[in-house]
Amino acid sequence: MISLNPVINQLHAAFCHATGRETVLIPQIERWWYEALKCEVTPQMVTDVIESRMKRDYSTGSMRFNCLGLRHLIGDDDRLAQFVDEAAQIAATKRKRVFVPGKAQVLRDTGRPDEPETPKTRHVSEVDWKSAVDTMRKAT
Repeated sequence: MISLNPVINQLHAAFCHATGRETVLIPQIERWWYEALKCEVTPQMVTDVIESRMKRDYSTGSMRFNCLGLRHLIGDDDRLAQFVDEAAQIAATKRKRVFVPGKAQVLRDTGRPDEPETPKTRHVSEVDWKSAVDTMRKAT
């Protein structure tokens, strides 16, 4: 079965590709994807979460056959919320600045840190909003 909504088809195709399964898109699964779509789930999020779970669970030996089933990923509101939260965590780790592998190895060999320094976070009360707004206005 193919959905009339092309985005649902993309989400389902991303799931099938990431898991290596050919799951039929039955009406129940289409409803789950529709609910996921309302939570702004993207095909990239589907791929990221499945790859992360496979990597994590295979490395610990706790992989179960059904843990990547759609019912376990997005089958109800709690699981969908967990899925969206997990996708946000994965996206946040992707934003982490890193050096290219060659440079990181050279830094390690010379006894220096192999990850860029993360700027110190500031409390919102410490931000000079006037200068921040002026900087943004100059940039446009």
